[in-house]
Amino acid sequence: MAGDKPVLPVLRTKAEAQSSYDRLSRWYDLISGTGELKLGIETLDRMDLPAGGSILEVGFGTGKLFLELLRRVGVAGHVFGVDLSPGMCHITKKRLDEAGRPERTMLAVGDGYRLPIADNRVDAVFMGFTLELFDTPELAPVIQECLRIMKPGGRLGIVTLSITSRPGLAERLYKKAHEYWPRLVDCRPIDPGSLLVELGESGIASTNVVYGKLWGLSVAQMVLEKMG
Repeated sequence: MAGDKPVLPVLRTKAEAQSSYDRLSRWYDLISGTGELKLGIETLDRMDLPAGGSILEVGFGTGKLFLELLRRVGVAGHVFGVDLSPGMCHITKKRLDEAGRPERTMLAVGDGYRLPIADNRVDAVFMGFTLELFDTPELAPVIQECLRIMKPGGRLGIVTLSITSRPGLAERLYKKAHEYWPRLVDCRPIDPGSLLVELGESGIASTNVVYGKLWGLSVAQMVLEKMG
């Protein structure tokens, strides 16, 4: 549900975001803890990924969930990744090399707003705490871009911070932090309900949204299915 204020804008440029996440890449796992990974795995459970299938992770970060995606698609599956930060890409490549499983993967530095993949190519797309990094006018186009590259019947899983109608202390403080330091605290809560209304029937066969909490903040776990 929408909060008592509109969704805050993203004020930093993508070049600034790239530079920031490059600097954070070595320490990001310490900052994020295990909460993000747990919510990501819960969302993957609901996506019911096909063994032997192909999946793209947009904003793969340090690659912790990327390894889980590899496990789920099995030895015949493929996992691709796109992330804006070369630093994050370096960390994930190192993690994959250490796991001894780079053959079925491909990582690219790029923008989720324009994915370097042809139409109808992957079985699923996942974004964990990435959608809210895009400015509000880009949110619906990013989802439509994910739908474009998915095969009919494919599923899009999203975990995102979500605004609420009655924000608690944690959400109010987080919003204030974003207002004061928009280039540092660039991940702000969005309104999944309004976003789904905006998307309408843009090739979406079904939607499933579950709300939870992370560090006292509201989180939406969304699974969208592309029309067959």
